[in-house]
Amino acid sequence: MPYSSRETSGCQLTEAVKDGPLSCTVSTYTPYGYISPRTGAASGEQYVNNPDGSRTFVPYSTALAANPYDGYSFQREDKRWNAGGFTSFEISDAAELYGSAMWFRDRSTNPYPARVYSPTAYGDGSSPYYVNCNNPLMSASQAQTVCGSSAGTSDLVPIELRYRFNNVKDIEDVYLNKGLRATAGVRGQFAQGWSYDVGGVYARNRQDITWGQPDYDRVNNALNVVSVNGQLQCASGTTDGCVPFDAFSANSTLNTQALYDYLTEGSFGTSTTINTLYDMVATVQGDLGT
Repeated sequence: MPYSSRETSGCQLTEAVKDGPLSCTVSTYTPYGYISPRTGAASGEQYVNNPDGSRTFVPYSTALAANPYDGYSFQREDKRWNAGGFTSFEISDAAELYGSAMWFRDRSTNPYPARVYSPTAYGDGSSPYYVNCNNPLMSASQAQTVCGSSAGTSDLVPIELRYRFNNVKDIEDVYLNKGLRATAGVRGQFAQGWSYDVGGVYARNRQDITWGQPDYDRVNNALNVVSVNGQLQCASGTTDGCVPFDAFSANSTLNTQALYDYLTEGSFGTSTTINTLYDMVATVQGDLGT
C-alpha cells in the first residue's frame, strides 16, 4: 500500500527545535526541474521551471519543492521461499546415518523516484553538468539566465540541475539473499554404555545488492541538444542511443522512459557478499560407572 494511503502523515515530519512547529521534509528533486546557473550574472541563483510550462524560470522556494517520500511504502516488497528436510537410516545399533538440509531465497526491492541527480553526486562532486547555449529546448529568457552573453551560441556552460521524472517508472535497489545449510553424520553404540557421534555442518549465505543511477557522461550528452531539419537530437548523434533531455520545462512529456533507459544503461552494479562455514564435531559418550 502506498505511504500516502496510510492513515498517517503523507510526509516525513521534522521539528527544528523542541516543542517547535512541525514541518515536512522537502526535496529540490522536483518534477518542475531545479536549475542553478554556474556562470554569468545569475551564477549560484536557484530556480525552478515555471509550473505553467511556459519555459521560464521562477525562484526556487519550498512551496515548489517536492516531497521525497510520496509513494513510498512502510515496508519494501519482499518475496521469500523456504525449503528443508531431514532423514536418517539405521544400519545397526552401531551405525545410524543422518542428515538435514535447509534452503531459502529472499528477494526484496526498494523503489526510488526516477531522477537526474545533482552533479555533486558523482566523483568528488566538483564537476558540473554542461549545456549548450543554443539548446532549442531553452527559451531565449532561460538561455540569457543560464548563459549570459553566450546565449544563442554553441558554447557549453556549466550548470547545476536536478530533475524528477513523473512519467517514468521507479528505479529500484534489489536485495537478493540465498542460503543453504546442510548437516550429515553417523552415530551409534560401540560398546555397552558407550556411544559416538561424528557429524559435520556446511553453511553458505550469499547477498547480492544491485543498484543504479543515471550516468554522468550520458546526462551531459543528453543535455547537448541540437535541431537537425526540425528534429531534436543529441549533438553527439544517435549511435549510442542518445535521447534529448528536456531539463527546461516542468513535467516535460519529452522526458520518457526511453530517455531514462538511456541515462541509466550500463550504470547498474552489484555488490556480492558470500559467507561460508564448515564445521566438524566428534563426540564420545560413555558410562564409567561408580
